Amino acid sequence: MSILLDYILSKSKKKNLNPSDWLMQIAPFANKCCFVTHNGKYTNPSATTMWQSNINDVPGLPYVATCSVQCKDDIYVSAKYLPIASLLQLPLDDGRTFYKHLLDDDDSIRKELGAILPDYDSFRKQLLDVSPFVKPDFISKSLNQVYFPTGDEKYHLLTVLPPSSILQEVRLRIRKIENYAYTHKDTVDRKLNPLLYRGNLIKTKYGGSKPQNISVNNNACGGRSYMLLSLPPQLEVRKFSIPYKNFFNSIRYTKLSSLFYDLHKSYIDWHHNKEARTAVRNAETAIMDAVFQYVYLLRQEKEGWSDASAISKVQAIFLDNKYYEVRYNNKDLWLKAVSAEFARWIISTYRKILNEKSVILEDGEFKALCNQVEDYILKEMRG
Repeated sequence: MSILLDYILSKSKKKNLNPSDWLMQIAPFANKCCFVTHNGKYTNPSATTMWQSNINDVPGLPYVATCSVQCKDDIYVSAKYLPIASLLQLPLDDGRTFYKHLLDDDDSIRKELGAILPDYDSFRKQLLDVSPFVKPDFISKSLNQVYFPTGDEKYHLLTVLPPSSILQEVRLRIRKIENYAYTHKDTVDRKLNPLLYRGNLIKTKYGGSKPQNISVNNNACGGRSYMLLSLPPQLEVRKFSIPYKNFFNSIRYTKLSSLFYDLHKSYIDWHHNKEARTAVRNAETAIMDAVFQYVYLLRQEKEGWSDASAISKVQAIFLDNKYYEVRYNNKDLWLKAVSAEFARWIISTYRKILNEKSVILEDGEFKALCNQVEDYILKEMRG
């Protein structure tokens, strides 16, 4: 049974109605619904001011906004008409809402509902009669206003509406991370994988014991949303010592552990096709990008720093700008040797982090990685 029919049957059963009668009972109230992206009720349940952003509201999309991120509209409706609003927002098998399928006059929906409704076209017409969004002439007195100075003793009087669609999308994405952490708790080292951290979150609840009085999506979330930390970042002072004997052994590889988990994922998803090979190359390139941050730090040091170090000559040419001319004009002296050391370090570090879970790599993979590293270094030298 499809998601749609299962939903209709469960809701009609609770009302002791057959599916057709339940649908025809709620259909006339579709015009009480209005799609919005900003809901004033999130600030004050008594507020009536709503807003719906569109692509023209933010020319060029330079900011994070409801029109520049992937999030769905909310439906502003009173609790009395929640059944029809919830049906319109119901996500079907392809992730699109029931309302979107109705707009497209989807044949599968027509076939499913046509079997239980006496007049599907009339039903569809009623459900598409959603109230169009109308920009308000006046702001609700229940909302606070902000005076924003524009110079020359002028100002804009602004009313800040919470982007409820983004609030709900943030919660869904955080829950997705939480669910991933829970389902993979026995296979992924949570101490090393920063994707599983979710600190500094504050859970808020809108609507109290009646989240349905705020909106449809708020009711679906049980009224719960998350507030992200909004403080200046705590910047960590990065310290990287001059390598004593081997540059690659001086790298704190645990800082890069998430990149090696991505590499591991691309290895175990290997299907010997173009997409799989591209995924592996991208994961390897991300590790090289991170390592080169240390390379650039060393190249900023005073020329000749390698004289007091025990690193090899090829690494000194690669890292110390004392050998800048040699590095560019005599690649045969160092490039292949450094590329092989770099590739060997990637493989050994991968094995250290993943331990027995690591994939065994053959000589062919090592040679391919050496070529990948060499191409990367040459590209970096060309700028």
